[in-house]
Amino acid sequence: MKYKLIAGIILLVPVLMFVQQNIEVVTIRFFRWEQSLSLALLLLLSLMSGVVLGLLLSYFRKRKKNKKLKKAQREQQQPVPNEPVVEPDLEKTVVLDSSTSGPDDQQHRES
Repeated sequence: MKYKLIAGIILLVPVLMFVQQNIEVVTIRFFRWEQSLSLALLLLLSLMSGVVLGLLLSYFRKRKKNKKLKKAQREQQQPVPNEPVVEPDLEKTVVLDSSTSGPDDQQHRES
C-alpha cells in the first residue's frame, strides 16, 4: 500500500507542474452545451474522473472475484448429493507404531 502512495505522489508532481503552466481559459462545447473554464481545472477534473473510474472498476472486479472464490469454497465444503458420505469406522482402524511389533515381525523372528 505504501508503494502505491509513493508512486501516486511521484506522478502527481509533474501533473501539477503541467497544470500550473496551463492556466489559460478554454471553451468546451458538447452539442448545444458550452462551458468556459481554466485549462488547469479541466485537466484536474479529467485526471480525477479517470482516477475515480479506475478505482470503481478495480472495486467491482475485486468484488466479483471474491464472490467466485466464496462460491467455490462453499461448493467444496458441501458434500455431493449423489454420492454417499463415507465416515471412517474408528473401531476397525489399526494404528501401527514402530515401537510395537506386528504379526509379520513375529513370523520373521520365529523362523
